[in-house]
Amino acid sequence: MNIGLKAVNARITICIIALLMPFILVAATGLRLDSFSQYFYTPIGPFFVSVLALTCYMMFSNPKWIPAAIALAIVMLFPCNDYMTLHNVGAVMFFVLSAAAMIFEKQDKIMGFMMLALSPIALWDLFVVEAILLFMISTYHIRRLLLIRKILLKKEDRQVPQ
Repeated sequence: MNIGLKAVNARITICIIALLMPFILVAATGLRLDSFSQYFYTPIGPFFVSVLALTCYMMFSNPKWIPAAIALAIVMLFPCNDYMTLHNVGAVMFFVLSAAAMIFEKQDKIMGFMMLALSPIALWDLFVVEAILLFMISTYHIRRLLLIRKILLKKEDRQVPQ
């Protein structure tokens, strides 16, 4: 990934917002709905869709994450109440493909398998499992971006004349 420091910082910000999404959704609406997707139909819906769009855009820049980005685009473009089957298939695929992207990373293999192992919690509380899996995906990307940021800062320091 060949991006600049400003782009890395913007992506870190997107990941932090995604990480905080469960708290933002509940705090902004005063409601704890069954699924993140149901917030589409609340006043915070446009914010929710915007965060999904930014996340999707960010994921498209990494070839390993393109399949998950496509699934997330399906989730975003087909609201849960209007296109239930398509939306739910997209949501499940997003989490499975995100786990797969991590499994194919040497150091994040365990996190990917943990995502798959935790998924059955959805049978009891979908919101909680979405929050847990979102936490895992967000922290994965934040860690990667912080490494890229560190490399870019070192590169920048070497280029500054003394």
